[in-house]
Amino acid sequence: MLNAPATKNVNALKADPADGRANVVVIGRDKNRTQFVGAAEQFLRSYRLIFGLTVVICLLGTALFVYSVYVANVVDVQALINQKTAVLEQRQAELEKLKSIKINFTQLEGPAKKIVEVLPMSKDLPAIFVQMEALAVKHNLFLASIDVADDKDAAASKKKLPLQKLFINVSLTGGDYFALKGFLADVEKNLRLLDVRSLAYAPDTMSFNLSLAAYFYND
Repeated sequence: MLNAPATKNVNALKADPADGRANVVVIGRDKNRTQFVGAAEQFLRSYRLIFGLTVVICLLGTALFVYSVYVANVVDVQALINQKTAVLEQRQAELEKLKSIKINFTQLEGPAKKIVEVLPMSKDLPAIFVQMEALAVKHNLFLASIDVADDKDAAASKKKLPLQKLFINVSLTGGDYFALKGFLADVEKNLRLLDVRSLAYAPDTMSFNLSLAAYFYND
């Protein structure tokens, strides 16, 4: 009678097969969940790494592109600046050259005017008439007449000479020897080149006939 309860307790200690299978299923599920979680965490780490590298690469690419555009613009701007600087230096050199030419021209302007007055570029007959009239009034003489004629020899020549000659006949009255002497002295001092060819004096009429030669340049 005492052995029966003991046997029952021993049987009670034996595991139930259904419970064992349940424990195995639970353990398997936990293991699969652990593996999934581990794989998911690894994927997330890889994704974050790849995403980070992608962002870095994109940033580097953008920076390189922006830098290349910046460098290209800087190079273009610098080339334009160099070109404008070269043009400016050339213009300044031309300006300095023009200033030098202007100074030289200003220095030569006075002598050039005198040369033109001595040897004009045309007959300039009005200037001759004015000069003769002014000299006659200065020495109390009366300019009775003035005639101008071309050089017949030069006109007949087939070869055109650059230096041409005019013959001027001046008739003066109302003065004496000293007045005529002063008139001739001023003719010699006149800027325009005048040569005295002949002089005729009529004492009874107090008149003088003066023949002059004037020159001009004809190109």
